[in-house]
Amino acid sequence: MKFTLIFAALCLCVAFASAETNNHNMCNNNSVGITAQIVASWQENGQQFSNINVEIHNYSQRRINNVVISAGYLELKDYNSIWNIQRNGNELALPRDRIIEVGGVHTFGATIRGNHIPAMWVRSVSCL
Repeated sequence: MKFTLIFAALCLCVAFASAETNNHNMCNNNSVGITAQIVASWQENGQQFSNINVEIHNYSQRRINNVVISAGYLELKDYNSIWNIQRNGNELALPRDRIIEVGGVHTFGATIRGNHIPAMWVRSVSCL
């Protein structure tokens, strides 16, 4: 009887350990790179503004269907001064249904106050 109980418990442990999880879509954050550059700067009513282009690079061996990026102090010129990316506070995410192919790049832009590119880092990456 003891043997049967121990064997059943062992089988249950093996079943849980080998069960699939939903993490198969998660990629390592290091599989994505971010580069940014100022492409234009100007003064308007005594305030400095800059246009920045930001590239999200897929260095993984899988297609990427979502990237969440945190941006440090991201002060936009106005609410509509960011394009080709979804914004929620200081978090940025790929537009819906956007895929970055293996070795591919997604580019977005923004008009920011000042002439310093805000710090940006990858919070999460989802792959197909």
